[in-house]
Amino acid sequence: MPTHLTVKVRTCETDLHFQIYSKASGSSLYDIVCKTLDIQEVWYFGLYFIDTKGFISWLDHDRVIGNQVISNSSELEMYFGVKFYPEDVAEDLIQEQTVHYFYLEVNRLILTGEIYCPPEAAILLSSYSVQSKYGDYDNLIYKPGFLRKENLLPEHVKLQFQMSQDMWEDRIVAWYAQRMGLLRYEAELEFLKIAQDLEMYGVSYFEIKNKRGTLLWLGVDSLGISVYDYLDKLTPKIAFPWSEIRNISFNDKKFVIKPIDRKSPDFSFFAPRVGVNRQILQLCIGNHNHFLRIRTIDSLEVQRIKINAKEKLSKRQNEKRRLRIDQDARDLLCDSIMKPLHTELTDIMKPHEMHRVHQLELAKTGFNYTHAVPIIDGNDFQILMDKYGGSIQQTQDNDSPRDIIECEFVSSIQDVNAETSHIFRHMDQNSVRVEKFHDSSNLTISKVDTDTLKDFEIAQLKLEIQRDTNIYIARSTNFQEQMSLLRQQMESIMIRDMMSTCDLKHEEKIINGENKYSTMNKVKEGTTKNRIAFFEEL
Repeated sequence: MPTHLTVKVRTCETDLHFQIYSKASGSSLYDIVCKTLDIQEVWYFGLYFIDTKGFISWLDHDRVIGNQVISNSSELEMYFGVKFYPEDVAEDLIQEQTVHYFYLEVNRLILTGEIYCPPEAAILLSSYSVQSKYGDYDNLIYKPGFLRKENLLPEHVKLQFQMSQDMWEDRIVAWYAQRMGLLRYEAELEFLKIAQDLEMYGVSYFEIKNKRGTLLWLGVDSLGISVYDYLDKLTPKIAFPWSEIRNISFNDKKFVIKPIDRKSPDFSFFAPRVGVNRQILQLCIGNHNHFLRIRTIDSLEVQRIKINAKEKLSKRQNEKRRLRIDQDARDLLCDSIMKPLHTELTDIMKPHEMHRVHQLELAKTGFNYTHAVPIIDGNDFQILMDKYGGSIQQTQDNDSPRDIIECEFVSSIQDVNAETSHIFRHMDQNSVRVEKFHDSSNLTISKVDTDTLKDFEIAQLKLEIQRDTNIYIARSTNFQEQMSLLRQQMESIMIRDMMSTCDLKHEEKIINGENKYSTMNKVKEGTTKNRIAFFEEL
């Protein structure tokens, strides 16, 4: 056996290549991968490979890699992916890099159909994907067709509607334009907030049988264990939260779960092979540990990651705010110079324009008006140059009497830049202190020493705070209302014959007023004993 192994680790963005010792454990390789990708929240991710029977197997950190992965090639191939999902992405995910890789993974699963996504949600999610990749929408830069080569929608969504590629793009861009101002991290987090409400999000499915031999799906997620009908992965039949589970184990193909209620019988089922039970056990232990971890005081490592992430995000938001104030200052100063200048130029040109119109009237009668054109006094322009600090270049188009003067105010713009820079130097010298804190609305407030700032600066900061408030209110618009609006808009062009089983099940849930969370609450009703008895009768 060679002393070293060549390993290729595939991520959603790139491929990584490593040389490791043949006796290295799974944790050694995983640590190197996480450091390379700058992942600090290592407890969410894992490495998996495709075994000889074509099944996904997660790499065991405690075992030697060579004893787990069998490959006929000289290079072992593995995949970096999300292994454990948080209960709430906004509350539990800390690092920007963690959010990014969660976004890449969930987006891939939605596009491949492994997570069912209804058409209305797919359009909203695609708008955040475009914002993440392209930044703020600008109709001068992004012309029609710029999304033509992007893979933004699941195939089953495209097949359901009589819509061309351009029609899909128009609908996506309409929502994309509303994401103005979102940073990449913010767009990806908003994407995940919507995606986590999808029924199949975060659920690992395994094929099992009960004692009667009925084929079912077992779902393992951050909240517990659920059982699904084999033809319906959207709606669980029963569920057992982690708080009700005392012990889990397996013997050969039989998996046994012991409930906390000692009066209840064991919950047992059968997997098609031992390897499946090993995967179920890993995921159950990991998810149960996460369930306990977020309900206890953060460790020193988690506290450190949170502090660093908070400082980094605060810095980026402050830079974003400063750039926005800078742009507003430029616009305001440009308006204060250009508007009065335009007015005075109009006053200067008015007599000439009246003369020109009069001459055109005389020309219709055959009167020779060649020498009657008045000459504009150059002193008037020199006065404007002295007044506004502008550099005016006067050109005359002999073929077009209307376009007599073209002005370029180069130095005026330079003055605007200089004045804006002066404003922010003044703000720095007077220790403008920006403090970020979260209230119930997650608003970012700027605290400023108002005694040292000009009225203009105070007005800009007040405008900034009001804008943040408006942005928050806009983003807080009820998600279900947006989904309902999109459904109504697209219902008339839907091809019902192309709807999948998941589409029909989802439509039925919408009609009944159900969603992921109401269903989960419903299937956890009753005693543990009664739910186990119900499972045995399936």
